[in-house]
Amino acid sequence: MFTLQVTHKIEENTDIERDFIVETVSAASPEVEVEVIENFATGYHSRNGGGDLIITDGNLPIIDVRRIEVPETAEVEHTDSRDKRPAQIVFGAGVGFFRGLGYLLIALLLFLFPVQYVPGVDVEGGRPALILAGSVVALVALIDIGLAIAVFIGRNWARIVLMLSAVLTTIAAFIGNANGSEAVTLATSLPTVGLSIMVLLALSSHRAREYATRGRHLPKRVAGRPYEPAAISR
Repeated sequence: MFTLQVTHKIEENTDIERDFIVETVSAASPEVEVEVIENFATGYHSRNGGGDLIITDGNLPIIDVRRIEVPETAEVEHTDSRDKRPAQIVFGAGVGFFRGLGYLLIALLLFLFPVQYVPGVDVEGGRPALILAGSVVALVALIDIGLAIAVFIGRNWARIVLMLSAVLTTIAAFIGNANGSEAVTLATSLPTVGLSIMVLLALSSHRAREYATRGRHLPKRVAGRPYEPAAISR
């Protein structure tokens, strides 16, 4: 209502779902106790932050399940969705890896076939320059491949560095286009710029950031027993 963007809507009477949950749990387990804190939130008939109408009595039910007996042998394995490698990480790492392979191919061409791929260059006089250029390109290629592998296995610093690389590539291309030194066209740097922007969008996504900064291997626990710090593995 306020932003005119496509979004979700909520049920105006939010207490219906709350009461349904309480009644369902109570019916399934009669030993459950329910305590209600009245006027926990001031009852009101107004709108929420998204502009939807909302009606509530302001009461907060607390469901106490401590009287329910849980078998000691019941094990609950806790999994964390952040441990699942998202598509954004795979895409960003894949682009970086294949870009590194492309740079590596260019370096090999400079080393082995300078006459065919660098026309107009005097091989005898410009050979050291070609070797230097090939070495720089090869170094960039190895850095790209290393960053891609680190991003794939979930290193947050590598994700940030690869995003910075994408930003610098994009800025350099547009500066070149602005001053007329190199126009951004489909035949020149447009594919590179497009991929850099896509990598930046992918690696800056919530799922990619969550995966790269996740905790490692949550422990298994026996229901009803607290976690033991010694059991947590990194």
